[in-house]
Amino acid sequence: TFTADASGLYVAKLIVNDGKASSADATVTVSASAVDTSGPSVSAITVNPTTVDVSQASQLVTTTVTVTDATGINLNALPNPYWYNSADIGGTRIDSKWVLASGDAKHATFSSTVTIPAGAKAGSWTVGWTAFRDTLGYTSTNGGYEKSFTVQSNELSDTSGPTMSAITVNPTSVDVSQTSQLVTTTV
Repeated sequence: TFTADASGLYVAKLIVNDGKASSADATVTVSASAVDTSGPSVSAITVNPTTVDVSQASQLVTTTVTVTDATGINLNALPNPYWYNSADIGGTRIDSKWVLASGDAKHATFSSTVTIPAGAKAGSWTVGWTAFRDTLGYTSTNGGYEKSFTVQSNELSDTSGPTMSAITVNPTSVDVSQTSQLVTTTV
């Protein structure tokens, strides 16, 4: 049994001797290489533009990221970017998908573009995504990645839900022990 402790070529030669004569050489060459147990490397994260004004019209925002991996990025299992106002993730979330902008599975630049709607909530927005995976199943991180940008919007933007000012019920009390009764509600 032989266990390689470093990458490289290992040559084993066997000669058998029965006490009278030796056999011909039997040679085996084994190539050992390091096992890739690391996930993809994520770098060059950008958001462009870094500030958009949606007071009058919707605006496009694009994020790009460079991802590299020696064994290859799993292009069939890309994470989905998500965009949101940092103070209101539930009310402003926009989901998108990565597009391979350039490169290949070993060195790729991905981009994703969304439309921030006119009148969207102003403030700090974030684009984020979970880890990229390689073809061996290893991930780029156990958390994810985020990048911020700023959305400007006029103060007249409608960023809250409707409010009710009055509810009336007439009559306020009914007896349904003998028959059905009509109740009118006005909002």
